[in-house]
This record gives sequence, C-alpha cells and structure tokens, in this order.
Amino acid sequence: MRRVLSIATLLLAPAALPGVAAQWLRISTPNFELLTDAGENKGRTAIVKLEEIRSVFDFSAPAPRVFVFASEADRKRFDLHEFRPGSFLGTPERSYILLRDVSERIVYHEYTHFVFARTHGALPAWFAEGVAEFYSALGQAIPGHLARLASGGWLPVEEWLSKEAAWIGGGDPARFYAQSWAFVHMLYTSRTYRDRLPGFMKRLEEGAPAAQAFADAFGKPLVDAVDEARALAGRNSIAMAIKGKRPDPQVAALDKTPAAIALADLSLDLNQYGHAFEIYTKLSGDRPDDPAAAAGLGALALRRGDYPEARRLLRRAIELGSREARTHYEYAMLVRESGGEPAAVIESLQRAVALAPDFADAKYLLGRAELDLKQKPEGGEVRKSKPAVTIPKSWNNPEGDSRLDGVLEHVDCLGTQARLRVAANGRRYSLAVREPGKIPIRNTGAVTFEFGCGPQKPRRIEIEYVAKADPAMGTIGDVTALGFR
Repeated sequence: MRRVLSIATLLLAPAALPGVAAQWLRISTPNFELLTDAGENKGRTAIVKLEEIRSVFDFSAPAPRVFVFASEADRKRFDLHEFRPGSFLGTPERSYILLRDVSERIVYHEYTHFVFARTHGALPAWFAEGVAEFYSALGQAIPGHLARLASGGWLPVEEWLSKEAAWIGGGDPARFYAQSWAFVHMLYTSRTYRDRLPGFMKRLEEGAPAAQAFADAFGKPLVDAVDEARALAGRNSIAMAIKGKRPDPQVAALDKTPAAIALADLSLDLNQYGHAFEIYTKLSGDRPDDPAAAAGLGALALRRGDYPEARRLLRRAIELGSREARTHYEYAMLVRESGGEPAAVIESLQRAVALAPDFADAKYLLGRAELDLKQKPEGGEVRKSKPAVTIPKSWNNPEGDSRLDGVLEHVDCLGTQARLRVAANGRRYSLAVREPGKIPIRNTGAVTFEFGCGPQKPRRIEIEYVAKADPAMGTIGDVTALGFR
C-alpha cells in the first residue's frame, strides 16, 4: 500500500520535501481568520472577498475558520465534495470554509452557505445551492447558468427535488446548480414570491417537506412554479450593495506547529482519525507540554471508546492551559458519566461556554447541571418527588423490522417529536422519532450522547425502525432504537 504524506505531516517533519509549500500564513481582519499555504496575494484576495459578502448580509456571528490551499490535491484531502472549487463544513462547535479557487463567486457562495446554516439550519439541497448561487452573483443573472439550461434543458422536477445533494445521482451537478439558481432567483426577484419567502423558510425550518412547505407558503404547487421559473429565467434582477470600507488584512507567518494543529483539528472534525492521530502523535513527541497534542489525542481516545485514557489526556490538556471549548466540554461529559463531582462538571462546562459563547450543547448542559446541584440537599442525593413506579409493558418501545447503517447529519426538532436525517448507501433518508424519551441508545459505552437540534457532527449510526412511510413528515419509518459505531 502506497503511503501518502499530507501537508500537515510534512509541516512537522524536520525539513520540507521539495515541491511542498512549507510556509503557512495567517491573514486576519477583525471578522475573519484565514490560513493559507497559497501565498499572500491569494489569501488577501480571499479575505477581502469575505469582507465584501459579509457587508451584504451585515451578519455578526463567530467567523468560520477559512483555509486556502495551494493545490487541488490538498483541498480534496479535506473536502467532502471533491468536484467543487470550494466547500463549507458546519459542525456544532466550528464552521469551516475550504477554498482553492478564490474568485468572487466561489467565495461569496461558500460564505452564503455559512450564513444560512447559522440562521436557518439544514435546507433542501436545491434551495441551499440555489440561494448560494443567487448571492454569489449579488442578485444578478448568471449567463453561464442560462446557457447551460438553454442547451441541456431543465431536470425533471421529481429528479431535481430528489437530489438531497447535488453530487448524488444524475452525474450532472452543473445543471442541478443552474436550475436551482434559476428557481431561487425567481423567488427573490419576483414580488409575487419574494414577500412570502419568510413563510416558506419557516415551514422548512419546521421540517415540512419542500413541496408541502412551498404549497403552504405560496398557495400553489411547486411544479407550477418551476414552469414559471423556466419562462422567467434571468429576466429580473436586484441590486445588492457592498457596504462600507473593508478593514486592512494583517498578515503574519505561521509557525509549523500551529499550522499542523489547525489541519489536525480539521481532520478530526472530518472524522479523518488516522490523519489526525499521525499529527497529534508527532506533536506530542516534539512538544510534550503543548495542550493541543494532549487534547487531540484525548479526543481520539474518546472516539475509539477508551474513556479512562480520554479523561486522563483531556485533563492533562486542561492542566497545560487548553483554551479549546471542546476539550473542556468533553472532559465535563467524561467526569459526569463516571460519577465525578458535579462541581467539577460545572467548572468545565462554564469554561467551555466562556471560550465559546455560542456552544449550544455546553450551555444547555451547564444549565441542567446547575439546576441538579441546586436540587441536591447537603449530604444527600437529589430528592425524588415521587416513588418509583412500574412501567407498563405498553410503554416499552416496539421492535424494529428494518435497519439502516449510515451517518447522522441533522436532527430536526418538531415539537414533541424529532426527525433524523441520515446519509447511507449514496442517498439521504429521514426517519421519525415519535417519542424521543423512549428510544434506547446502544453501543455508547460509558458516555451519553447529547443531541441538539440542527446540523450534527457526522457520526456513524445504526438505526432500527419500523418501516412505515409518513408523507407529511417525509420519513421512511419510525425509529425504535439507535446505536453508534
């Protein structure tokens, strides 16, 4: 087997190999931090474009971490979707924009994904890509998309809507992007649709299937609107202004170790554990007092189920001064699940929230931990307001008749119910959770998994379910049990 060395591995080597860009730069403004090995000019271009599109949205939120890679091969190593010149990745703790091409439309497109992910959560692929293309052109027509639709025609509506992601099926992502842009362009530039867009977005956020959400918001079938979009494609436009003066980027050379740590963190968030382990192990040997090495190895130990080792390493990272919210959060979970002192759990969660104020899971669990502590009398356990009861057999969860192995990507919270979105076998599936409190979670070892609403850090999941389609929820069955691998 041929062993491929990544840039991150080479950064930690005593000397860089010929042809490998060993010099990384950190280019920053008050709103962005960008890391690049593609040179100052390319990095400056990207961060200026990011400031431009940010001014259009006037959006304030913790900025994504941006990478501009020198080569397509390097970008593809970290990219979820290899055919694109840029990509956006959102995790519960950090968002990333990965770029090779820093042209205006590519940068605007990926930043739009970031904004809509933060403000609306997961959206149907056709709308997410269409709106990103719409903002990439600042509301103007895109001649290339119009030409592609004129020459290749429009995708059948069912095929277009069924593409849960543009890179699955069909083999014609360019036409998918063009059609998605043309349709969303009509929604934003036609007064008939523009005024009702908020209602459509609200229905999508509530978990309604796209066709139902469209009919509820606009009072007509989505299929009919596609015919209108075909007739109106590119005819109207709106003007979006780039506002204000862009801050002057600050450029600094980045030492090899911080650059390697940043790439290792990205590998960890992409579940590229072998790559991350290689970097953290090398760093641990070279810099044993660096908290990043202990934190990274601790996170990897946690993912392989070695909880005592994970707790030891994460504690070591904290003692060395780690300022990563994830380190404090995961350590708190390990202490809690092993029966440790509630005060220690609260202290670590408080630190996680202080370091990352938007860390929703940490804030929620901190509130729970503080409430539990208040309810605990001195020298005793939490008071139980009612005696134990026998649970009727009718309350037990039914056995599933089907099974799905895949990657959990998103959780839609729908009042007292939920919907899981899972990628498996090259497709996306949705499954209903009717009574979340009754679903057993298996194969978790000593750690309890906490789910928040919205996008999830991708993790392997085994789902047992009763095959029973629900067109209203857009689900293929009802979940009876979950397991993690």
